[in-house]
Amino acid sequence: MKKADMIKTIQEKDAKLYLEMKKNEQVFGEDSDITKLSRREWCSIDKLMKELDIKTDFSLPEWDLAMKIAQEIKMVKQFEADEFARRDVGHPL
Repeated sequence: MKKADMIKTIQEKDAKLYLEMKKNEQVFGEDSDITKLSRREWCSIDKLMKELDIKTDFSLPEWDLAMKIAQEIKMVKQFEADEFARRDVGHPL
């Protein structure tokens, strides 16, 4: 395997693991054991990439989908926080 192929394979694995982590976070929640396990798996390859000075390839389709999921998670959290604040101050639903 050539160096360029090895780097591309690692970048693809990074993107797939990050996407899997975000999917798990969306389905099971940020603090679930499943999400924590997938986060550890992604962190291990992320650490390897940093040690080898390999840059993340954000052009991969998995990253695009993961970013969309991350945005959805952020929107849901904001909505939930707004709902909690409204209920906390006695506003009707």
